[in-house]
This record gives sequence, structure tokens and C-alpha cells, in this order.
Amino acid sequence: MQNLVRHKQSKRYYARIWRGRKEVWKSLETAHFSVAEVRLAEFKKEQRAGLNAEAVTSNAKMTFGEAATILSVRLDESTAIKSSTRQYWKETLEALKKSWPQLFPSEIRKITLVACKDWANLYSKTVGATRFN
Repeated sequence: MQNLVRHKQSKRYYARIWRGRKEVWKSLETAHFSVAEVRLAEFKKEQRAGLNAEAVTSNAKMTFGEAATILSVRLDESTAIKSSTRQYWKETLEALKKSWPQLFPSEIRKITLVACKDWANLYSKTVGATRFN
């Protein structure tokens, strides 16, 4: 069956699909073919939903503020990130918003390296080295 792989030794099934340009593997945690079929269908559905969500969020005219909002939501949803790290990243976004208010309504693709260097030069003079880095 397409996208279904059985390990030779353990006899367990794995799902293998392509998502964008990446190959994604997931253990289906079963050695029974009928159970593997059902879990494969669920896995495909999850991956398609994730791909559609990425297509919605990846907009060529996305502003920095929209990207920051997406990052903030992903930080809140992630269980792999400690709460102190989550808080630090949110503080960093707030500091960026206060120090460079023109950045958030700007389209990401229009933010230039020169503008970033100019902001960094001014910002480095107002904050400590740890926060700046």
C-alpha cells in the first residue's frame, strides 16, 4: 500500500509521506495491517490540514506584525518550550515593537538589511548587551 512501510524485524508499520519537499515518517505503533491503514488515513488528514494552514499563513504580502502574531500563537501552543523561554521571546517581541514601531505594519519582503542595521545601531546604544544580542 502506498505511504505504508513495514519494518522487517519489528513488523511494525510506518507512515511515509512527502510534505512540501520534506519526507515525513511516523510510527503507526502497530503490527496489524488493518489498524495501520486507519492510522495512515488519520496521519494523512493531519498532514494535509497542516499544509493547508501553512498555505494560509504564508502570504507574499505578510506584514511583520502578522508574522509576530503567528509566532506568538505557536509559542503558546508549543509544549516543547519552557515557560521562561516563551516569556523571554514575548518580551523580545514587545521590546522590538517599542523600539521600532514602523516595523510591525511593514511587509516582510520590504524590510531591508540597511534598515535593520540602522535600527540595530540605534538600539544597541539604548539597551544592555544581553538584550541586544
